[in-house]
Amino acid sequence: MLDEVKIIVQGTSILALFSSLSYTDHLVFRGYVSRLALNGYDIVVMTPYPGHFKFPEAEKIIELDVSEESAPFWDEFVLLMTNTDDYYPRQKAINEFSIKLAIAQLKSKAMMSLFINPNLKYFDLVITEADVPLLYAVAEKYKAPHIAITATSGRIHQHESKGNPIHPILYPDVNTLNYGNMSRWQKIIEIYRHIQTRNEYYNNYLPLCELAAKKLFGLKRSLLEVEYDIDFLFVAGNPALIGNRPNVPAVVYVDRMHINPGLRLPRELQSLLDSSTKGVIYFSVGAIQEAEQLSPSLLQTLAEAFGEVPYTVLWRIGDTTMIKKPDNVFTKSWYPQQEVLTHPNVKAFITHGGARSLEEAVFYKVPIIGLPLVKSRKVFINEITRHGAGEILDPYNLDKETVKDTIAKVASNKKYKQAITVLNSAVFDPMVSDPDNAVWWTEYLLRHRNVRLLRSPVVGVSFFKYYLLDVACYLLLITFIDSPCGIMTAVRTCPGLYCGRTELDDGSWSDCGACPRGFRTNSTSYCVPCTDKPTLYDGLYLGFMVLLPMVLHWFFIDMVAVAKGTKNILVQHICAFVEVATGTLAALLVLPPTGTIALHVCSPKALSDWYTLLHNPQPDYKETLHCTQEAVYPLYTVVLLIYAFSLLMTITLRPWLLTWDSVNPGKKAIYCALYFYPILVLIHTVAAGLIYCSFPYIIIIISMMTSASHFSIKIEQTAPALLMSSLTNTRNLIILLGHWIIHAYGIISLTGFKELWYLSLVPAPALFYILTAQFTDPMKIHSD
Repeated sequence: MLDEVKIIVQGTSILALFSSLSYTDHLVFRGYVSRLALNGYDIVVMTPYPGHFKFPEAEKIIELDVSEESAPFWDEFVLLMTNTDDYYPRQKAINEFSIKLAIAQLKSKAMMSLFINPNLKYFDLVITEADVPLLYAVAEKYKAPHIAITATSGRIHQHESKGNPIHPILYPDVNTLNYGNMSRWQKIIEIYRHIQTRNEYYNNYLPLCELAAKKLFGLKRSLLEVEYDIDFLFVAGNPALIGNRPNVPAVVYVDRMHINPGLRLPRELQSLLDSSTKGVIYFSVGAIQEAEQLSPSLLQTLAEAFGEVPYTVLWRIGDTTMIKKPDNVFTKSWYPQQEVLTHPNVKAFITHGGARSLEEAVFYKVPIIGLPLVKSRKVFINEITRHGAGEILDPYNLDKETVKDTIAKVASNKKYKQAITVLNSAVFDPMVSDPDNAVWWTEYLLRHRNVRLLRSPVVGVSFFKYYLLDVACYLLLITFIDSPCGIMTAVRTCPGLYCGRTELDDGSWSDCGACPRGFRTNSTSYCVPCTDKPTLYDGLYLGFMVLLPMVLHWFFIDMVAVAKGTKNILVQHICAFVEVATGTLAALLVLPPTGTIALHVCSPKALSDWYTLLHNPQPDYKETLHCTQEAVYPLYTVVLLIYAFSLLMTITLRPWLLTWDSVNPGKKAIYCALYFYPILVLIHTVAAGLIYCSFPYIIIIISMMTSASHFSIKIEQTAPALLMSSLTNTRNLIILLGHWIIHAYGIISLTGFKELWYLSLVPAPALFYILTAQFTDPMKIHSD
């Protein structure tokens, strides 16, 4: 084996591309590259932080310096990283920033010289930062084996592309806001965040990366396919500390890549720590977040608390002019963190919960006090504190006494030190995760080059097929096709459910067969005309099917016209209403009785009435008697007519309207209609009967979920704040009333007008959320 490795090492060239501006991320990347270089590999590295490799690994590494191209992006990067809003807009902004940064780096002189160099047409391996899909295209350019490495706990798309499960409740990703012992509302929030995260990646971030890759490298195939073909994903974390999940062989955990035990403290700092015999508390909020950027009240609270504890406090803060610094507090803009944590007098580490800081705390066996300035970091702090190795403070609800008591408890109680020692022994084991795994699996890939045998069969499988929804739908349809919506008692003399006889001109009756359009069989198997009046339930069903395209029109008009003039948007909303209303009116007028909006119907009596195609009998078990017909005439075809006329009105009326304002912000909504109308037609064609039987429940469930989602995105989750924002903000009030109207529509569809007292339950979901949200806010929950 050793001889084989030596042969591989000789002449092996590796290209590594790292784009991130996070210095701590590059500690991980640098640790990986250094290990490869020490094993004898020649490596070309794109980095915005050059000059940090030391002898002897530096002799095997060529650095392509992109720091000059990266520097203009630093201020924007810091602003995005220190923004504590964890929701969709921040995620979208970070992704789009990453593309701009990567494009600038790839177009640098150093990188362009590499790409056009005629003597460098091949690399044995390409290593890319997993968080920037644009870099994947470089591996495709050189047709080389590909390893992607992430310094985070892994994003949804990264695990998904390798076949790892991505359940929104069970398996946290780097942006998870809630994890473990969640309330129902927190689960709803997490599912919503999960959907939004996937939507942002697959519908915005990845397409933009693919567009850039085609322009820069002439990418010939989908970037998603390139992502599927990544041979290994290296996750720079320990699975026991970032949330366990079932793991495929192509995902390798490689923690402690940046840890260098044995480094010495500066003499002055060494003396300070040695003399602090009562103990030392070390406080840092990370390499990017500057402590002085915190609110003055929070800084003063911390300073006062630090001054009243009997410990020496090392506080990583550059500017202390806004606080009164106690004598036992020592401040600097930078401390060598690993070296400080190694010292035996350090009793506790107050940390913001960064991945590297938590890893170092466990490695050096220092109990933690979590101060999660960003909500998602609380999840990973809790993965340590739940083992009794620390406590968590709420940075947005903090007082001096709480800080003092927490520091005293963690620093003086030996149980915290014992807990983190046990945790260190359990998780830092080669069987769980190891930095040398990175080199081992890299050499495995270089030996075999094609490791498709390790690729999970789940890769590329759609959600629908993964959960066997196609099979489930088929079985459900077959099993319940005869399940009645109402009571069906009929005695038929013709075989099958829908075969009947038609009266002929001479007064006789035809053989058994399909009834003409507008007729259906009666209890004696005779075809009789549909002359019933639509029931209230029939009318509400048609109203529901009409509301679908109208709501979709309004949604897409708003979506493509964000932050544009409200007057133009209102005009388009009115136009969409007119289009659907006119289409509905036209459909009613052309159906019998022609020229009126009244309908003559055959009301559905069973679910099977909607699927007569599946009930053609075989009387002699040889030939099929075809009796397919519209047994629910015209409830099936009228919806198709409404959609057809509405679409015709859309492509006729809307362009005419927009000619009056060529820069109208919502004109792209027309193209959306060309997509969703065929989708609605397809859904109606396949599932009309199921929708007819279940639409009241669909309306009620959707109205409750959307109401909860509307409230959940509010930053302030107290009952008075939620109530006032709903009553004083016109937009919020309209949205709330809309939810209530939809909820009432569903209740009336379910009960009719017989039990109107049920309508008193319409405000219940909203009131329940407002009254209970403060008890389920994850930022209000403290771990023991």
